[in-house]
Amino acid sequence: MRRHLTAVWNRSPRVAAKAGRLIAWLLPLAAALGPAAVGTGNEPATAELQPRNIVRKQLPKHVKSIALEYSIVLLDENGKEISVDPVDKTFKVGDSFLVKIRPQDDMYVYVFTEGPKGDRACLIPARNEKPFFVTKDTDIKIPDDGGYFTFNPPAGEEKLLVVAVSEPTDDVRILARTVFKEKSGALKTEAEKAANAAQGDAAARGLRDRATLNSRGPSKALVDRAKSAPPVARHTNVEPPGDGEQTSFALAVAGPEAGNPELILDIPLRSQATR
Repeated sequence: MRRHLTAVWNRSPRVAAKAGRLIAWLLPLAAALGPAAVGTGNEPATAELQPRNIVRKQLPKHVKSIALEYSIVLLDENGKEISVDPVDKTFKVGDSFLVKIRPQDDMYVYVFTEGPKGDRACLIPARNEKPFFVTKDTDIKIPDDGGYFTFNPPAGEEKLLVVAVSEPTDDVRILARTVFKEKSGALKTEAEKAANAAQGDAAARGLRDRATLNSRGPSKALVDRAKSAPPVARHTNVEPPGDGEQTSFALAVAGPEAGNPELILDIPLRSQATR
């Protein structure tokens, strides 16, 4: 996805000059999510999330959790921002969009991409940067410069993978292997070439052994399931936007013997050629 997304997000000479490098697009913003994210724009930015996030209070005390809300905002032909559910949406080449994220806990955030031809990259953090730490209720917008991403040819299946964890990892290479569920490294970086492949594969297998179940639906169902789940269980759920809602709510839980929860969002970005 690296080559394709570099082209997709190439909107300025500054970006063009950095093509072929791993680029960090993610920065915290002080502004609220705004009208496109919360509906009318008159209510607080957290108004929509509160009744969805409050369900976490029903979790047993021994179950750890981590959560965030996110939305894909499409710029329509009239220049209006419209939040869409990427699972049900097929974009057209030429469409422009941005991503909005609001963490519900302090967390470290990593962003990976995969393009139509399988090329991949780590966008966050950029090479040689420290893990990206975001505090609770800090609004995040991608890209961070007030612009939009645009789908360029070729059309096809793409992914944006957002990883949120409570403890950072200094080896993004190993994290990438877990995210893409592969034995060998998915990222072709100088750091990876210089690393010990055998050691990396062993660590990746250890992470994969902590298998995480994934579901899509009401968050309450996940909370109810966690009450009787084994102590080593992990589960991630994405609650899609309901009537009148603009964001998806992602919640990951981990039992007392499962370690810290790890939230991995696999956000599809499908596009088709215009006729």
